[in-house]
Amino acid sequence: MTVRSGPVKIFIGLAVTALLSSGLAYAALTSVTGSECTAAEEDLIPVLKAQKILAVHPRGALARDDYSGCFQDDPFPYAGRFYEFPGARKDYIAFYEAAVKADGWRAAVLMPLGDARTLDA
Repeated sequence: MTVRSGPVKIFIGLAVTALLSSGLAYAALTSVTGSECTAAEEDLIPVLKAQKILAVHPRGALARDDYSGCFQDDPFPYAGRFYEFPGARKDYIAFYEAAVKADGWRAAVLMPLGDARTLDA
């Protein structure tokens, strides 16, 4: 008894090709359009980019790149700026600790996951 597998191989090959090409197309599309963002999240990105703290940098630091988008698995947009700083790590940490306080930012108090609680309104 001989089992012919020609049509099965062709079908599996077409299915794999379709999945790969659609996956590559999706990856290309999301990398270009940032389509992980909803319309409401897209509206928040310019607000985040306008934060004064993103333009503040220590003397000698060079702006290298701006970035923004949305996290793929969380409903939160983000924006930021990369700087190249030739100084010591402790110097830029001290600079930004002072800069964020001057801009009105407050440190978040993080709880261990086991201590997470909800507040009743």
